[in-house]
Amino acid sequence: MANRFDRFIRGIRTPVRTRTFLGRLSPGDGPVEMCSLDEAAEALGVNIQTLLDSISSTQGAILYRNATMWVALAPGTSGQVLQTGGPSANPSWLTLTKELRLMGSLAGKPTAAQELFYLTHRSTDTFPSGASGSFLECQVAPADGDAVFTLKKNGSSVGTGTIPNGMTVGSWTISSNITLTNADNFALYAPGVADSAMSGVSYTLSGTRTA
Repeated sequence: MANRFDRFIRGIRTPVRTRTFLGRLSPGDGPVEMCSLDEAAEALGVNIQTLLDSISSTQGAILYRNATMWVALAPGTSGQVLQTGGPSANPSWLTLTKELRLMGSLAGKPTAAQELFYLTHRSTDTFPSGASGSFLECQVAPADGDAVFTLKKNGSSVGTGTIPNGMTVGSWTISSNITLTNADNFALYAPGVADSAMSGVSYTLSGTRTA
């Protein structure tokens, strides 16, 4: 059988184009014809559209190869971008963010519960738990005890900043992420009791802004 097939192949005189198959699409018996991949698939009853739909028929899905087979990545959310994981990992969706710094200072002594800033958000910002990259300082240290500043989201406390008595460098305490979205109010207030000495307060709150 193999020798007969070899003789058949050697007997074909017409040059064969690349990426084609030998067969016959015309009705009835006759000479060998060259078939494209789509034509060969159709002759075998394989519909490429149906084959792809068997992996995913969801609009926005992306076909990719994982470690063992072809699969589909479900659509991401609006505004996300496709991120490669490299040659040995799967692609994924990524939400772009920008670094955010909220900075300010106050010359002189803050009054009791003075509002140091009040913002109404028009974007999605996050200040992380642990307050990494955030700072709180003063030029003249408090003399009447620890100075505790309060962060509020929509009127409710979401974190504090403390400058210890006799010190000029303080720290922030944020126990869980502060996430601010459209129309959320964010504010910082000085200690409820004015310190007799503390002055020159400055602050930096570090976070991210969703692009």
